[in-house]
Amino acid sequence: MYYSSAIGATVNRWSFSKDYTRLSDQKIFAANNERHAGWQNVDGSFADVTENLGQQSKSDFEDPVYYRGLGFAGENFGFAYLSNGSLLKEKELYLPTGNLSPDAVQEGDVHKVGLPYNEKGALLISKYGNGKYFPRDVTSWVDATHAIVNLQEEGNYSSFIVDTAAQTEIAYIPGHFRDNWNGALSPDGTQIAFMSEPKSGTDIQTDIHIVPAGGGNPAKVEGHPHALQGKDYLTKDGTCTLIDWI
Repeated sequence: MYYSSAIGATVNRWSFSKDYTRLSDQKIFAANNERHAGWQNVDGSFADVTENLGQQSKSDFEDPVYYRGLGFAGENFGFAYLSNGSLLKEKELYLPTGNLSPDAVQEGDVHKVGLPYNEKGALLISKYGNGKYFPRDVTSWVDATHAIVNLQEEGNYSSFIVDTAAQTEIAYIPGHFRDNWNGALSPDGTQIAFMSEPKSGTDIQTDIHIVPAGGGNPAKVEGHPHALQGKDYLTKDGTCTLIDWI
């Protein structure tokens, strides 16, 4: 067997528990491709949610099951039952990380649990009802009604603050000639770090920038230890992902 946290989904802030001691992961059995949802602990052990719920196949002659972890929200872990081994989520479920019992399982999107999000008033309003934003696009919450989100439109990547009460977008990064994504609010709420690169050029470099939360001129973070490159669908966080401030 082997593990893969990136199967079927990109790794982002919600892939981690709020204290960063757990990473949403998937255990894959090479013999029959059965997949179990769960998480890796910091000591390298794997918490197998599928097995704890008794949902694993019980013999070599039973059809393999397919589950995938969807990440964390507060004290809850979200996972999905996949249809016939595809990446299509047949059912989304979640449960508290401290209670891996069948009685604790609830149906629904874990990213909506405990967040200032509701079907009528927050992100699924008329302007965004066409699928412009989803809960997983939120990379950081500023307060109860303002969220930093990733937006991908026609190959362009942007990071905005969405005012879910006023139902408006607030640009906190100047200009229109760069791709920007994965905005993360500083612990004191005064600055936003984000990843950025030019939309075109012959020697494109991806860097981390920091800007005042109220807007201003971004400053590039110099001397970071990683070569930031690689893009992925929506969150654009392939090779390196900006997760949070420490």
